[in-house]
Amino acid sequence: MSYTVNNDATSVNIYKGNCEDELNLIENISMGSDYLDLITSVTDLNYYKICFVDANGNESNFSEVKSVSANEPVNPVRSQDVTSRPIGVHYADYHFNSERFTRLKQRFTIHELPTLENGNEYDGGLYWNFYQGIINDNIGFYFGLQTLVYGDPDGSLSKGVIFSRWETRDTSNYRLAQNGWGQSAGYEGDFIGVRKEFEWGVGTYDIELKRVESDDEGDWYGLFIRNIDEPLFTYIGSIRFEHGSNEGIRSGAGTWTEIYSANSSLEFPRWHVSINDIRINDDEQPNRIQSRYFEEVWQSNQFDDYTNIYSPDGKEVHFLMGPYVKRFHESGNIVTTETLNLNSCFVYEDITADFSGIIEEEGAFLNSISDFDRNYYDSLLESVQILSPGPDMVPGTIELLDCSWAPLFSDNQGNLAGAVNASNQTMLLTHEGYITNIGMEDSTNDNKEFFHNFIGSNKSTLLIFPNFQNDNNITRFKSIVIDDYNNTITTSFDPSIIGSTNIDQYDSMILFPGDYRFTSSEAGSIKSFIQDTTKKSILIGLGWVWRDYYANGDDDPMPLNLILEDLGARYYTITGRDLTYNIRDETVFFPSTVDVITEPINCSD
Repeated sequence: MSYTVNNDATSVNIYKGNCEDELNLIENISMGSDYLDLITSVTDLNYYKICFVDANGNESNFSEVKSVSANEPVNPVRSQDVTSRPIGVHYADYHFNSERFTRLKQRFTIHELPTLENGNEYDGGLYWNFYQGIINDNIGFYFGLQTLVYGDPDGSLSKGVIFSRWETRDTSNYRLAQNGWGQSAGYEGDFIGVRKEFEWGVGTYDIELKRVESDDEGDWYGLFIRNIDEPLFTYIGSIRFEHGSNEGIRSGAGTWTEIYSANSSLEFPRWHVSINDIRINDDEQPNRIQSRYFEEVWQSNQFDDYTNIYSPDGKEVHFLMGPYVKRFHESGNIVTTETLNLNSCFVYEDITADFSGIIEEEGAFLNSISDFDRNYYDSLLESVQILSPGPDMVPGTIELLDCSWAPLFSDNQGNLAGAVNASNQTMLLTHEGYITNIGMEDSTNDNKEFFHNFIGSNKSTLLIFPNFQNDNNITRFKSIVIDDYNNTITTSFDPSIIGSTNIDQYDSMILFPGDYRFTSSEAGSIKSFIQDTTKKSILIGLGWVWRDYYANGDDDPMPLNLILEDLGARYYTITGRDLTYNIRDETVFFPSTVDVITEPINCSD
């Protein structure tokens, strides 16, 4: 800033703001001195006016107001590509006078979409977490925006909002919004979460997390978001946090950004966002906001000099990153009580989300099943938290064609890996690994409990399994699942035994035919066994057998589909595509499972 010297004055008062009518005294300099403002916005106008001050402290009339946009510092050296992920970028912690609170509301702006050097929108995974903290007794949680939200039942990866908590895999602890979906996994420690597609873009938004109700077990916190140009909030879902000796959200945590995946480009993307305002409970603002860079939280990396955290007005917190960004602001308390009390162009409106009218997701299937069936499905999953097949992916899924089948468990994208029919006690599985992985020392699982819940004790079982020709696997399965519960097992590696054996002598049958084609007589015997309500059947229809084989039209269906065609279900593949994703670590159990291959069945009648 420069000005004409006034010899009748001894100093100059400098006023600044982000709008013309709200300027604050930011500095007094001696007459004739220059002034360089380093705390500026690099996207919006900065407004200034000055006055002269005499030896007695009297101010002159003000100058006219001048406005200018700052030139963003440019890094002369392009950043390296992102070769390892996830990697944190920006951090800012919020400190409040209240140690606990039950409502957290933030207003934020997306100034620029994440972009590549060529101007295209970044197609990798960016996460802007708005608060990662503790609720009640040390139950961790976080919520925020992502560019690629996994698990969308339509199979796509899209922009959206997520909300997660740790220390449980129990899906009864979450409630889904309409068209939202849930997740239960263990790859970052046991956690559950709610997700919903939300097409955010350049603009200003409100996001609100608040306690919406309590029950005997805990407190339910709901998450809501809206573009400020829209009157209503979008409901993302709710999660329950168990009661404890402490109550509410703990102060001192905060916001951060992260790159968690990359698709076609490994380029370090450019992105500019800001927190404009943050309030807890009724109207309490933080007493300070402390910024930190990644190297202060974890360790130095190649992007240290390509990120910025700054406040242009002592209120907003801006995050800036990019391949040519040059760091110009060090970390520290960039917002304080003193700066928050300065004049502001922002008028706070306490518009809160209305939870009373929220409609939550519960499928027509769950609304229609009897208490008997519901209890039966629940009993199969008693003491079952982790089901572990061998490989992570399966080249197909199960399609349910009528309401006699329940979707027992699936991956987090809605592809069924297990289904059950309560009326004839028949189970469909997509992978032989649920059996062959029994007792594997390197894979903690509840497969034993799962099979015992279904088969029971003191039963005689026929196992037909042409791909099970491994003595170790047979011994392990028999000793852990069969012998422990006084069951007996007869094993055959030849599916044609069906035609020469009286299978009615067995209480249950486990059938994995591989690529064996049944005769019509053999198929009829199996179908009769399945329809006998005193018998139990486990059919395994996909696994790796079908990776290189796909049905060539109706004349060559999967072997088990010849049996299932009149029973309301079938195995389903799409050539060249893995339909079941990472089922080992991200199993979703009944009643949260869905079937997304076809339109949902209307079971209401």
